[in-house]
Amino acid sequence: MQLRLTDRCGAQPARTVYSLTWTDGAKCTARNLIRERVSMEFGALRAPGARGGVGQHLVQYPRHADCTLDEAVALALRGFEIKAFYLIVNGQHITELDESFTLPPHSEVTFLRLLPKLAA
Repeated sequence: MQLRLTDRCGAQPARTVYSLTWTDGAKCTARNLIRERVSMEFGALRAPGARGGVGQHLVQYPRHADCTLDEAVALALRGFEIKAFYLIVNGQHITELDESFTLPPHSEVTFLRLLPKLAA
């Protein structure tokens, strides 16, 4: 099944930023979803000709060339823990990184930031 990952900042409307393939009915955790999202973003940032803007990234990743995917994931997981963003799955606020939940077909996953990110 395809999961729609959306971003939302404050009262602004949600916007789709990624689509993720997931097994229908498979158990999931916030840690899984964050890792998948960061993997997609990190891959796009590392692509030839990619621009380094902060546009729709979950967190601002380190800009040094040797930053690893694991470091980027750790930064995003820390962002979740300190409530830099919230994770809403099918209208339910997920508060624990390893809380297990099932994703039915047509699930919507929203990463909600309360304040807009400022450009550096």
